[in-house]
Amino acid sequence: MKKKSFTLRSCLLTAVTSGITGIAVAQNTFPTTGAVGIGTNTPAGKLHIVDAATPPTGNTVVIGATSGANLRMGNDVGYSWIQAHGSLPLYINDLGNHLILNRTAGFVGIGTAGPVAKLHVFTNTNNYAATFGNDAASNLRIAGTAGTSLNYALLQSFNGSVAGNNIILQRDGGNVGIAQAAPAYKLDVNGTVSATNMVVAYAPEPATYNLLITPFVMSPNHVGYRFITKTYGGANATSLTIDDAGNVGIGTLAPQSKLAVNGIITAQKLKVTNVGWADYVFDSSYRLQPLHEVEQYIQQNKHLPDVPTAAVVAKEGADIGDNQALLLKKIEELTLYIIQQEKRIKQLEEKRK
Repeated sequence: MKKKSFTLRSCLLTAVTSGITGIAVAQNTFPTTGAVGIGTNTPAGKLHIVDAATPPTGNTVVIGATSGANLRMGNDVGYSWIQAHGSLPLYINDLGNHLILNRTAGFVGIGTAGPVAKLHVFTNTNNYAATFGNDAASNLRIAGTAGTSLNYALLQSFNGSVAGNNIILQRDGGNVGIAQAAPAYKLDVNGTVSATNMVVAYAPEPATYNLLITPFVMSPNHVGYRFITKTYGGANATSLTIDDAGNVGIGTLAPQSKLAVNGIITAQKLKVTNVGWADYVFDSSYRLQPLHEVEQYIQQNKHLPDVPTAAVVAKEGADIGDNQALLLKKIEELTLYIIQQEKRIKQLEEKRK
């Protein structure tokens, strides 16, 4: 009787062992409720894997082949990580659905473990931190160069091989502000603008008119500016020149005075202030040249005394203020001559009576 009992127990043990062996090599099925813990007796999720080492070592989870390309996940002190192994890219949401990161709070860092903004991209080389675009022909690249000898931020258009394509801001309307929170114009700059050449274009259809402001070197360490206008289909024409001395030229490239105009000036008024007026002619100490001396001077020089010759005016020009004062002097002298003649006429009339 004991022998039969031992045989039955052996059969049951063999059956249980066979069942366990079958579970080990076949598909495992777990209950629909509860959680599975690997490395922990208190799983906090449906599948909870714990690396007991401090700090954790190795890959906590590996999905894929045992070598070559696979997906690995793990954690370290202060952060967790997910990695595509085998020098292959990591695709997230490849089907094109929405991808949401940190929906309620927190920052996302690319190239940095300590992001300080909603999206913080960092590169410790001179490579571009971000590239935006929908094809190889037109992309927008953003980079920062702090820490290098350059130390500036860069926004650049790139076509895949050559940089320097056009960048358009506010194509469909609106204003652009630089250091200006509420721009009131298409470009509103609160500060100093520096440019090698500055072009202002006005384009009423179908013609286009341009104003080009360009610097020119006058001598070492001296530079001026020229305002060049151009009409549709026409050639450039320098309309205004300003040199480093503050001289302004209109119609001339080399002004030699504060305002040099090569052409006709039309004005309602012209006021000259720095002029010595000729009232001294009426002073009792003024010597009025006798008319016979004036006559002799005219015969010899073919112009009035004190008045520049036609050749001098043609060569040097005439000062408007000085010329007006000189003309007034001659008018006042003529007035004195007339008064003298009037006195003589009266004397002669008295003698005839």
